[in-house]
Amino acid sequence: MDGDDDYTTDEGKRKKLAENLSGFQLTMKKKLKNIRREQKKFFTELKELKQENIQTMKENQELKKE
Repeated sequence: MDGDDDYTTDEGKRKKLAENLSGFQLTMKKKLKNIRREQKKFFTELKELKQENIQTMKENQELKKE
């Protein structure tokens, strides 16, 4: 067993913390990417709903004129 693999030494503890941090950063990057994808879907749907709302308002104005 190498000293670097022994997590009771200072170097081993640093190595283990670095591994944990690296894994944590990777997880957070994936989560952030998923959040951004969902956010893009949300804003696209919101934009479509706004367009539908504008169209409905225009149609209502036309009906009021008649």
